[in-house]
Amino acid sequence: MLVIKQSLLSGVYCLSVCCSLLLLAACDYAPAGIAVSTQQRWPEQLQRLSLTGLQRYDPLYQSLRAELGAYGIRLVPSPTATAHLSIVDKQETARTISYDQQAKSREQLLSLRIDFLVSSPAGQVMLARQTVAAEAVYLYNADRYLASHNEKKLVMQELHRHISRQLLRRLAVAAKQLQGQETSD
Repeated sequence: MLVIKQSLLSGVYCLSVCCSLLLLAACDYAPAGIAVSTQQRWPEQLQRLSLTGLQRYDPLYQSLRAELGAYGIRLVPSPTATAHLSIVDKQETARTISYDQQAKSREQLLSLRIDFLVSSPAGQVMLARQTVAAEAVYLYNADRYLASHNEKKLVMQELHRHISRQLLRRLAVAAKQLQGQETSD
């Protein structure tokens, strides 16, 4: 899981979070050990996916569309899809993990978890129900509400990207299994 820690100095913390997020994004952070190339050939069954379980305006939907599109997988309406990606459950939580001397929230833990599965148009399960999750810790400052709110949005955007990349890596594993089945047939 992605965990972003903060330093005790608030000025250094903001700088370290921004640098960490930029570094992770630039390096295409892939802790699962499965690299996915933009040049990867996806089996035809996974090239056109329909996505259910998320609204189009949902930030995770937007992140999934961008990540999948960058790797050649299009999100299309259900009738023209070669597979269905179903988000079965999505949980976003924020909870306080430390307090300051005035008993005000100091650090918050943001968590994002989704359960998903991939099936064929006929309903055959291509990738059984799986869970991907990510979390990050960020410094919350009630006195600087706008800055804390914007920081929270940035951290959540990074969590959405991270979840999207995890899902993409799971699809890459399924793609290898599908390609193995095609060559054995």
